[in-house]
Amino acid sequence: MSPSIEVAPAASPSRSRKAAALRTASSIGLLNLLQRVGRGGDHPLYVLAYHRVSEYGAAPLLDPDLISATPGQFAAQMQFIARAYHPVSAEDVLDAVERGTPLPRDAVLVTVDDGYRDFQQVIHPIARRYGIRPVLFVPTAFVGQGAFWWDQLYRALQFTKSAQIDSPLGCLPLRTTDERNHAMDLLRAYVKESPFDQARDAVESLCASAGAHVAAPGQATLDWDELRALARDGVTIAAHTHTHPILSHIPLEQARREIRESQQRIAREIGQALPIFAFPDGSPGAFNADLTQVLREEGFKLAVTMVEGRALLKRDDPLCLPRLYTTPNLDRARFHLHLTPMYDRRIRGKR
Repeated sequence: MSPSIEVAPAASPSRSRKAAALRTASSIGLLNLLQRVGRGGDHPLYVLAYHRVSEYGAAPLLDPDLISATPGQFAAQMQFIARAYHPVSAEDVLDAVERGTPLPRDAVLVTVDDGYRDFQQVIHPIARRYGIRPVLFVPTAFVGQGAFWWDQLYRALQFTKSAQIDSPLGCLPLRTTDERNHAMDLLRAYVKESPFDQARDAVESLCASAGAHVAAPGQATLDWDELRALARDGVTIAAHTHTHPILSHIPLEQARREIRESQQRIAREIGQALPIFAFPDGSPGAFNADLTQVLREEGFKLAVTMVEGRALLKRDDPLCLPRLYTTPNLDRARFHLHLTPMYDRRIRGKR
């Protein structure tokens, strides 16, 4: 049986109407037409960005905000890409950047950030089934150990017995699930906007204040042996810094060390490290011209951000390419729309 993309619940009436209109457009072939219009001859590339692929509740100690798709959604998305698009590898894109080798029409590169265990358990088996070679960007300090700050903060807020928490944003109530989720949203934004050392100290202080005595979720990330096995099976393991700071929030030379350390550890542990990189956070404020120059000086040829859009290799700087972020709210029609030139023009028009 073919997998089907699940539709996320709790849509507003307006969003529901738009979703229904998109499904109608898909059913009559309009999205197939939009896919073909405006392709151009300048090496268009859709870079998909995923983090975790998991059922909600399957890993209750990890921040569910990092779930990009359920396994059923991801399987349907990979099946669709294999049928209607041309999946490419990191090597294909590097050839296009360095040598001008044309990419196939409707090229799609699948990328995954952070190295959670569901990559081995869910993502890679499904991608391999459809002949897709994903790129896995790993922060090397967390390979097989440690916990990312967002997961630490999520556990502290969700499992504390306290009815409130003192934070840099004031006293935040934690009496209900909604209040805990709201506090998580506020504090997540605060951490991302703060200098790295200040943010790290704030997370440690908040976790201590919450007083939550919840065990860590075991080994949440893949270890080096597992990454080596994945690399032998065709997965590209690539740099995502060492300790996952937002690089624009730390001194430039510290950022250089983060980049270099990550690349060197991957080369040492895996046997090779392609000159490709993913910026942590990846929002427009998370990178700048100084950082792309550091990447250039360190020998990188390709880097991806979380700026939303389709990459055009003759237009975009290959050291800050846009990606298309995936969420569980994407049904089949919306997923297809995001992989069309029309969506690219719409979001670029908003900037």
